[in-house]
Amino acid sequence: MSKRTGSARIARGVHETFSGIHRRPLGLYALLSLAGLPPLFLLHLAASTLLSLLGLGLFSPWLNAPFALLYAWAFAGLLVCVLLYAWLKLKPVALILSLAAALLWLLGLRSHLSSVSILLYLLPLPAAGVLFWLGLRAASRVLLPVEDDARRADTLSFLKAYVLGSNRPAYAVDPGRREAKVRLRVPGDQFSRVKSSPGLVLTGCDHAVALSDGFRFKGVHGPGIVFTGYGDQIVQAIDLRPQVRSFQVTGLTKDGIDVTVDASVSFRIDAGRREAELGHPLPFNRGAAFKALRAQRVEHRGEEPISPTLQQREWDDLPRIRGEHVLRNIVSKLEFDDLYGPHQAGREAPRRTIARSFARQLAAELEPFGVQLIEADLGNLEPADPHVYLKRAHNWEAEWIRRITLKQAEGQAERLTILERARADTRSDLILNLGRQLEELTESTSELDAETVFDQFVVVMEELTTQPQLRHLLPDRTMELLSEMRKVMAD
Repeated sequence: MSKRTGSARIARGVHETFSGIHRRPLGLYALLSLAGLPPLFLLHLAASTLLSLLGLGLFSPWLNAPFALLYAWAFAGLLVCVLLYAWLKLKPVALILSLAAALLWLLGLRSHLSSVSILLYLLPLPAAGVLFWLGLRAASRVLLPVEDDARRADTLSFLKAYVLGSNRPAYAVDPGRREAKVRLRVPGDQFSRVKSSPGLVLTGCDHAVALSDGFRFKGVHGPGIVFTGYGDQIVQAIDLRPQVRSFQVTGLTKDGIDVTVDASVSFRIDAGRREAELGHPLPFNRGAAFKALRAQRVEHRGEEPISPTLQQREWDDLPRIRGEHVLRNIVSKLEFDDLYGPHQAGREAPRRTIARSFARQLAAELEPFGVQLIEADLGNLEPADPHVYLKRAHNWEAEWIRRITLKQAEGQAERLTILERARADTRSDLILNLGRQLEELTESTSELDAETVFDQFVVVMEELTTQPQLRHLLPDRTMELLSEMRKVMAD
């Protein structure tokens, strides 16, 4: 098993070394140097053969000199690339290679001690040093995307300190991670006494970092490249992009019923009135970022009161924490029936009213913390216990039955009142008509007998039966009785 693990590790190391080697600077230069040696050798061989065939072997030393220089450049470039890669990845191997190269150089130096050629042998040392420092200066201008001269000078200072081993650490913020976004890219000593050896933090256009030296807070810096000083350490990486958090809240209504609701809020560090622009980092207010960091909470986790575990809640937890408090407060002032009130013309649905109130109150709560609320939305408000639906349905059924019964009773009473009024009106009309008819008979004749009066009464009754508003109020046998009365009178 150990042999397999060792072989797998070697295979993985070889794959990481040679995979995509042409896309890395050292690998590209090494491949170019290696690829240039065979053509150079063939060209040298062809030129030497041509001189021999032409009988010009006297000029061979003059031909070998430039080719020797080209060989030296190619081999030197290849060895430097290998040595730099070894120092970056395998420092023990790099140390052995460096000692071997130094030993070979010293052995070569001994053969030139008694000759003037020692000057040519030692000349590459200062030339290499000058070339190296010029290379660092050139690299400092393109290594980091800085614009002003002061930042280029800081980049050069970092490179020089890195070469001398006195640099402060360099970090990069990885936006793809939820936790531990800050990654160490270049190790170093943050308490380095060398003043001209800054550290740096590289962030994207959507992140900033809060710095502290352990004694005082040094503010929020970024986005982009941030150079650090003595003892500076990253307190936290701040995401400047709009954030979205969803959470569920359980609250108690005014009439004592537990309800749950899903809430979703989007927010960001307050940027004032500035909006994102193409080609520029995301804007933010440094004072608002400081308020957000200062409002972070530290909670106790664990059941042991003697040694509890401390957990820090970051600023992006503030909307959830304050949102739960605001939503519970809103629900506590409402009864359960208010959450399911019927929609009425000219009025909003209860859920929309609650959502608007929630957004307004939460924005006011987050403003002192430097957090800007973008949008807040609520789901359906539902009882925590599903059986509440059945209980409330029975209550509503009983209530509606009571209302229907009252309405029916009121309608029946009104119907009886109308019937009594109609009957009274009918009696009055009957008496008045009968009196008017008798009065007319009295004026037209000298005597009134019983038969005439009865006949007139029947006529009045027949007239009443022809009136639509009175017909349905009369008994069903009214017409039959009047017909029988006519027969009696005829007999």
